Formats: sequence, C-alpha cells, structure tokens
Amino acid sequence: MTSVTDTVEEHSGTAVEISWSNTSETRTWPLKWTQHIIHYKTDDNNTIHQKSVWQNSTVIYGLENDKMYYFRIETVFPSKSIFSAWEKFSTYLTEKTSPPPPKDMYLTVLSNNSMVIKWLPPPQEYRVRVRQYKIVVEEEDGRKQFFRVEEQIRKLLVTNIDRSKDYTVEIAAINNIGESDKIVRFLEPFRNISNGIYISAKPLSSTSVQVSWTSSYKSDLTRYLVRYNTIKSSASQPVDFFVKPSIMSHVMYNLQQHTEYIISLIPYFNDEPGNLTTTRVWTFSDVPSAPPKDVNVQSVNNTQNFMVSWNPPPEHTQNGDLVYYRLEYRTKYDKTSKTMLVPADKNEMLLSGLEEGIVYEMRVAAVTVNGTGPYSTWVQMVVTKSGTVLEQPPEPPSNLTADQVPLGVNLMWASPLNTSIPVKGYIVGHGRFLPEVYRKILGPSVFEYTITELRPNAQYILTVRSFNSFGESKPAFLKAKSGKRQQNNYELTTIAATTPVPGAPYDVRIKERGEEVPTVLVTWKRPNIKEHIEGYILLYTNDSSLPLHQWTGVYERSLQYIIKNLAFNTTYFIRIQSQLEDRSGIISKIKYFTTRSVDKSKDTLPNPKITSAFSGSDYIQITWQPPDYAYIIRGYILGYGIQQPGEYQEMLPFSETTFKIKKLAPETVYHISLRSFGEFGESERAVLSVTTTA
Repeated sequence: MTSVTDTVEEHSGTAVEISWSNTSETRTWPLKWTQHIIHYKTDDNNTIHQKSVWQNSTVIYGLENDKMYYFRIETVFPSKSIFSAWEKFSTYLTEKTSPPPPKDMYLTVLSNNSMVIKWLPPPQEYRVRVRQYKIVVEEEDGRKQFFRVEEQIRKLLVTNIDRSKDYTVEIAAINNIGESDKIVRFLEPFRNISNGIYISAKPLSSTSVQVSWTSSYKSDLTRYLVRYNTIKSSASQPVDFFVKPSIMSHVMYNLQQHTEYIISLIPYFNDEPGNLTTTRVWTFSDVPSAPPKDVNVQSVNNTQNFMVSWNPPPEHTQNGDLVYYRLEYRTKYDKTSKTMLVPADKNEMLLSGLEEGIVYEMRVAAVTVNGTGPYSTWVQMVVTKSGTVLEQPPEPPSNLTADQVPLGVNLMWASPLNTSIPVKGYIVGHGRFLPEVYRKILGPSVFEYTITELRPNAQYILTVRSFNSFGESKPAFLKAKSGKRQQNNYELTTIAATTPVPGAPYDVRIKERGEEVPTVLVTWKRPNIKEHIEGYILLYTNDSSLPLHQWTGVYERSLQYIIKNLAFNTTYFIRIQSQLEDRSGIISKIKYFTTRSVDKSKDTLPNPKITSAFSGSDYIQITWQPPDYAYIIRGYILGYGIQQPGEYQEMLPFSETTFKIKKLAPETVYHISLRSFGEFGESERAVLSVTTTA
C-alpha cells in the first residue's frame, strides 16, 4: 500500500514524498528483500525513471510542475521481484488567486560593497503557482532599483551599494492573477570595524549549550547580538537575543538533542553592528524521544511462527545513533515480559514456540548509548492453528490536512493506511495549549469536519483518531492557525477628506488588520518639501483633550506603522509629523477612527501563562504572567485538587500574579489549573501538576 504527500522543498511543487507498506506476499516471503526500486514517468512521456531505496519511504526531487506522474514500487528479493500496481500523483499548482508572500527574506552585506538578498518561497501548503519574484531596493534618498527573477531563483546579488546609507528592500511573489503582499527588510548604515572576537561553544547536555567569547574591543561597545539556529533544518527560525557588553558567556536551553547548531555573535558599537563571528557545536545524544513506528505481527507460512516487524522512530526523535532495539512480549494476563535484543540494522524478529489460543502482547523500543526510549503501544494477537488474528485498535487516519476558514479550521483526512482493521468512526479534537480539550465523534464515512467559533488567527493543536470496538488509535495531529475574521475592505478613518496642510505628511490612511485584539496599519505620504526627512513621529491618543505632548508617540523611518493592542470599541486620534535634520516639520491634521467591539466567539479571552511553581511539605506557590492585552479580563480562577484541578477554586483579582495554596498534604501530587474570566466568559485553562515535599 502506498501514499504520496508533498515534502518541504525549496522548489514549490517539484518534490514529493512517497511512503508504502509491504504487502502480505512480501512479508511472508521466506527471504528478506534487498531493496525497493521506484519506477516513475509522466503521463505524456513513456521514459521511465528509477530510484533505488532501502527503506519504506523516499523523496523524489526535480519533478516538473503541472504534470501528472505514474509510479510503481518494485520490491527486490535475491531470486525475484514483486511489483505494485501503477499509481499516480500530480504536481499541479493552482493560479486562481495571487500567491502568498515569501516566507522570509535575509540580507547579507559583502565586503566589496555589494549585497546578497536571499528568500524562502511561499508556504507550499497553499499550492499556489509563483511565476516570478519582484524585488525593489530603495535608498534613503528615494532612488529605487527594480528586479524581476524567475520562480526557481532564491537569491539576488545587488552591486555598487553605498554602505553609509539606509536601504529598504521589498520582495513580492507574482503570478498571472497578481502579486502577493510585500515582505520588507531594512539595512542600516555600516561601520567598518575589524573583527576582534574569538567565539567557542561546548555542549552541556543533550538540550543545552554554553557559548563563550573573548573580545579585544574596549570603547564604544554597547551590546552583543547572539543568534543561533539548527543547521539540518532550513524550516527552523533563528533565535536572536541581546546581552550586555560585560557578559562573555551564555547558556542556551531547550535545544534539540544530537543536533548541530550554528551560533553567531555580532558586536554593536553605539547601535551600529560590527562583523559577525560564528562557530558550530553538536548537542549530546540522548535516549530516543519516540517509539519505533508501524509495529506489525504476521504469521510465517500460516504456522505458529510469527515475524514481528517495525520501522525506526522518526529521525528527529532518535536523538543519536541507535545501537539496538528491545522487543518485549508477554501473555495478556501475565505482566512478566520476555525481552529480546535486536541489532539496530534489523527491523524484524522471528518468534516461535508460542501457545495456541493464548493472547500475546508485543512492543518495541529503540535504544541509544544513553538508554532506552519509549516503547510502542502493545500489539495484541491470538495464536491459532492457521496463524494470527490481530485484536487491536485501528491505525491513525492518514493525510490529515487543515485549511483556514473565518474564525475556524476545516480538517480533512483519509482512512488509515492499514485497511485490514475495521474502523467504526473518527474522533476530532482541538485545544489551544492542550490537545483534545474538545472532542467530536463522527461516523466512519465522514472525512471532513469544520471547527468553528475559534479565536481569530490563533494556533490550535488539532487531532483526529479512528476507533473501533477494541479502542481508539493514536492521534493524527498537526498545529494550524484559525482563520481571521472576515474583514471589510474599507478604511477605518471617519473624518471627511480635507485639503492637506502644506508641507505636512498627507493622505493618512488607517486600515484594520485581522488580529486577536484591535490592530491597525497606518500609512501616509511624504510631504512635498525639498529638505531631507530623517523620519516621522506618529502621535495617537484616545483622549483628544490632552495636550499634544501627552499623546503616545512612536518614531518611524518608513511611511507606515502598525499600532498593536488597542482597546476595543474605542475612538483614537492620529497625527503625523516629519522630522528634519535640525528641526521638527509641520504636523498633519487629525484623523480619527473607532476600533471594533469585543468578539464573543469561543476562547476570546486571553490565557494567563504560569511561569513557576514552588512547593513545600504543606503548600504550593504559583506565579503567572498576565497577557499583554489583559485589560479585557476581570480576574483569575485558580483551581486545584488531587483527582482533578477543579475540586477547590479560588477567585483572584486581576492585580494578583502569585498565590500560595496552603494546608496541603505532604508528598502528594496536586493538579492545578488557572484561567482568566471577564464580561464575556472564561478563557481556556493552563494546567500543570506539582508534588508537595516530604
């Protein structure tokens, strides 16, 4: 049985991942297969391409866009081959809408006054065709350079740049329908300072690294920028943070096990960056964090000998080189297991001498030099004269996908890959921070479900399980953001158009963005003056009676600014003033707008974040951090108990950020929850478990 899914690859639509499971004929063949050969061709060309692999999945790169492909799997044995039927997949991309913007853009300055612009393509899950990229490079004096490159290009070299000036770089994806939103990056003036830093790093554990450095700089050094990222995954995002100039080392936690990281250090001199220095380091290996996959039991030639087979844990969960597997088996009612050690290069083991009519359970764990990882779930079987009869829950649904809808998510899935186990229905679950806070049971013929009334543009954990009379499968899960609310395509400003003040910024526009709390984009045009403009001061307030110096002000060098976390259903007043080299310019007239009312959809209220928990023999002290936009909540509900967190509850005012639960039993596990409440209900719960001391 085979399945085809898109893989993460730089060239949209030109790579697919194919996975398959062995047929019963393959599994019962007395000799082990030596390799798999994938044969594939396009529907308009009979030339067959081949790729040999030695596992049950592979990625095929370099495919053509907008093509239908046919493929089949050849399993090779020492004396014969077994072929699957021809199956098909397509690399079609839609062009019914303009493309989404590129995922990210990076600017790198070379020593010869040139700049390299690199970018990542739009997220592939949108399946929208990209034909070109449009790049605009603008100097601080307004002069622009325009570039267009083909879809397969991922970087552009721009020469003859003046490193004493500011640059603004914009990029957008283009197809025949239109162009995407722009991604904007800024390049600050460069101060050429020779590199006087030595940097080194060493692992402290499987999830932590210490980076240290020495510097010959003494004057003008104001801070360091530390940046780190994994090398093996282009999809991961770099982590940046600043440290004081007196600090010469830092420990980074919560890293991936047995993973190579690149660490960079950039000194700043009066807020001007110096040269970048890098080093690389591997974290230590650890025990595997996931069990082997696809554990299966099959009778050998309809005898009472059975072959147990499995696949390794996902590569990113192995956390080091595997040394062997631990196979445990037992009777269902005897909790004493027998253990067999299997070399890491083998994924199967033959069991013999089992008793007829007895229910057996089997499970497998992977082992590194650090120890044994988690076991797979028990697989049960009954030994009969003609072989085994599996008694187990179904496998998880396959091909789970999610699409955004306004204030919701639409889920789609397919039947489990192993169709020999009956399925009586599916269970859809979702939650923001904990999976399956809400669950919905569906019938066996339902393969699509829309979850509604979610928080706008918020990330949720989504799961789908299959079930039968024997139990539930493991969840197929993914993380996805809910859709934004449907936006009106008109501006929020309500003042009538007036003649602009001569010499002041003009054409001020305010548009709402579909965020969880009111957020607006303010844009304006450069005043018609000859003087050089250093930047702009954006002033705003919800009380127009205040003198201008008491308005909130922000400095912005471009012609737009995003104001976040505004109050609901509130009128704001805005003015823009240009800043010249030696004085302030003329200020614009007042524009005003009113934000939307509070959304009453499910989970509108923000969640508090528990930051620490300390315990003694008779108390537990909880500390939390209120949300950034906590003015829409009235207080907190703290629950705790031994069986469940809601046995006892404390109502706390919004001003509280810590609470000590007293008169508790020693050496006892307590379940604790915290949620916010307000005029429109309660938020989801933050939950943890804490044990009191002796």
